[in-house]
Amino acid sequence: MAGGLKIEGSKLSFPQTISTKMACPNDNVETTFLQTIRNNYPL
Repeated sequence: MAGGLKIEGSKLSFPQTISTKMACPNDNVETTFLQTIRNNYPL
């Protein structure tokens, strides 16, 4: 994956992923980010 989105069941990676998304705003990155959050943190 581009950018370095890393959420592998570890909440420690969560803030880093936020920073990554903010650092490179991109539709694909944001979509992947949202999908990853939904997969790992079901509401």
